[in-house]
Amino acid sequence: MLERLKSANDRVTRLTAEQEKAIKVRDKALAADAKAQEQARFAGISNVSVTDGKTAAENVVRSTFTITYSRPAFDGRSTRVREHTCEGFGPLPPEVLDYIIEKRPDLIPAKIMALAPDSPRDAFRRYFVALRRGYVAA
Repeated sequence: MLERLKSANDRVTRLTAEQEKAIKVRDKALAADAKAQEQARFAGISNVSVTDGKTAAENVVRSTFTITYSRPAFDGRSTRVREHTCEGFGPLPPEVLDYIIEKRPDLIPAKIMALAPDSPRDAFRRYFVALRRGYVAA
């Protein structure tokens, strides 16, 4: 028992170092996995563009936006890259909206970014809340 107590400090030091190494390896693996998941989530999305409809009303909620993007689509026989168009951000697939917010915030219209200049995600959240509340004029 006395021998085990004498060697306890050495074992604790050794085990602590092994634990730190294991944590570093785990953190690297988690970071690599997160990066791979992000790349898979945005896989195939390209040629994204946002066009402001430039209506007479300067209100962001009354504005119309056209979003075009390319992405692989299955046509019944094979998967081919196709161009897609959405009128407004509402019907846009979530991964395409996330791509714009996270990878291409420069495409976000200034009218929307003005709602929350420091956070593209918060700007879109505020934009969608305004749309849901019916602030759109007839």
